[in-house]
Amino acid sequence: MKNKAVNITILVLLTLFILFRVNTALNQMNSEDQQVSQSIEDLPAVYSGVMPCADCPGIESTVVLNEDSFEELNHYQDRGDNLYRVEGTWTLTGDTLKLYRIEGEIHKAFMFSRDQIKLLDRELQPITGELEKNYTLDRSPEQESIRSSHSELREEGIDFLASGNEPFWTIHVNFDGRLLYKTPGSEMPYPFSEFEEIVEDQKTIYSTDEMQITIIPGYCRDSMSGFLFTHQIDVQTGEQNLTGCGRYL
Repeated sequence: MKNKAVNITILVLLTLFILFRVNTALNQMNSEDQQVSQSIEDLPAVYSGVMPCADCPGIESTVVLNEDSFEELNHYQDRGDNLYRVEGTWTLTGDTLKLYRIEGEIHKAFMFSRDQIKLLDRELQPITGELEKNYTLDRSPEQESIRSSHSELREEGIDFLASGNEPFWTIHVNFDGRLLYKTPGSEMPYPFSEFEEIVEDQKTIYSTDEMQITIIPGYCRDSMSGFLFTHQIDVQTGEQNLTGCGRYL
């Protein structure tokens, strides 16, 4: 009888100890999540760099963390104008950032810090070896600033943005309103309803008697800012033939 009471006491103490350890671990995880989450400041957070490629010079990669989603853009160097775009959701647990393309299925995982993210392997372990440093994407305040400006344009009703350099020009499009063509010395607004839309393969062409704009999906990096756009743009106006980059906002 005495041994039975001792065994019950030991069992109760063991149960209390296990519950205490579990509760402590959960509190620590929550604390880590909160601490790391607070370090993602001023979303969107943009990370970019060149990842190793087995049969090309490298993969230009950009990961954008929005408040409720992520966007990943990859360009395989020396393989033409390919641009692969992936969207989904993300979570941050401790220092592990997980990207989900399909709910419940991990697309990629990274070790997270405020200034960079490092790709993890399929077992969520750090990649080691000679190329270890090459699996890192660095945070880009410049691209974040550009995306913030684009967000402001979207709030103002702009649906599509295009621009080019030397000569400098920009086009702001509100598909329900107007198209604004700007150069350093002029601004020319056009009712967008006057443009005829023509779709040829992957190209979308908007044309009037005075202007024709061709939008082509593909890799296009701005020659001055380095910002990666999702479309190539050709503009014909008067006797000018202009090229640049664009994206839907």
